[in-house]
Amino acid sequence: MTVKDGPTKRILHVLDLLQRNGPMTLAEVTRHCSFSRAAVWRALDTLREMGWVRMRLGDYAFVILAEKTMPRPAQHVDFPGALELVSHMQFLEKEHGAHVCIAGFGGGTGLRVLESTERNDYGLRAMSLVQDGLALAAQAMLTKVDLVRILRAYVPNCPPYERRMIEDGRHAEQLSTIRKRGYFLSEDHVEMAFPLSLHGQVMALRLRAKTESPIAARALIGWMGATFP
Repeated sequence: MTVKDGPTKRILHVLDLLQRNGPMTLAEVTRHCSFSRAAVWRALDTLREMGWVRMRLGDYAFVILAEKTMPRPAQHVDFPGALELVSHMQFLEKEHGAHVCIAGFGGGTGLRVLESTERNDYGLRAMSLVQDGLALAAQAMLTKVDLVRILRAYVPNCPPYERRMIEDGRHAEQLSTIRKRGYFLSEDHVEMAFPLSLHGQVMALRLRAKTESPIAARALIGWMGATFP
């Protein structure tokens, strides 16, 4: 698409790209534009200063803030309250030497990674609702009606042993334990996940130690008494 030179048209063109294609890095936006990388950066930086977009932590992709959703249907916008969580996530990563990830169900039946300090997390598409600590923590926040709806959609395609865990009540016991504790803690103590509710959306936050050292594990365990956000 060719756009006549001019800062206003460049900004609108970049905003339209993000609206149609979802989170995009500077390089990805530049490939879709007829103007220079420097001009693309100026457009993105202007949108960020005006509060229309933010840069994700893990891959530096730009995403439209949920509060700026266009009148037309849009699925490639940020989640409500993202800016409230990003600074907390950066603090946790620095303070505890851990990768931090936020995921939520939204209105669907699948868990979606909303933000992460680790690039690879954005590509996660099918987390186990029975084995993944992040997914378990998020389920612990669901109402009974929503939990049944999500599990009914999950069971037909899950492995047989996971289906048995759901049907015989072991999965329910896992969720009950998380509700009582307030968190999920992996057996090796290098991963924790906490249920969250922000702006009415059910989600969960996971901290995963960047190393498997006892020091990293103790740092995560020591964080259990903290409040978030």
